[in-house]
Amino acid sequence: MPKISEVAVRLLERTEQGKVSWEAPSMDRNEFVVRIGELSVSISKDSPQYGPYGEFDERVTLRIRDSKNKQIDYTSTGENEVKANKLRELYTKARWHALNVSGQLDEFIAALEKV
Repeated sequence: MPKISEVAVRLLERTEQGKVSWEAPSMDRNEFVVRIGELSVSISKDSPQYGPYGEFDERVTLRIRDSKNKQIDYTSTGENEVKANKLRELYTKARWHALNVSGQLDEFIAALEKV
C-alpha cells in the first residue's frame, strides 16, 4: 500500500475515534485541515462536474504539506474505487467534525421543539 493511502486509512480510523481535530481554515467550505506534528493534511472536494462519458464526478483530494506549506504528496478519488470510497468517507467525517454538524443539528432540533 502506498504511504499516502496508509495515511488516508489511518486518518479515517483516528477521525472515527475522535482523536484528530479537523478545522475549516477558510471560507472555502469544501476544504478541511488537520495538523499533526510538522505536517498538515487537507482534504477537499472539487465542484461537481460531469466526466467525458456523462458520469457525475465529485473528486476528493487528500494533500500533505510540510511546515512551509509545500505539498509533499497527494492522492485523489480518480485513482481507484476502493480508495475513492475511503477518501469520500474521510471527507464527510472531517467536514462533520470541523463544522460541528452534529452539535448544530442537535441545537436546531432542540429549537424546533420550542416552536
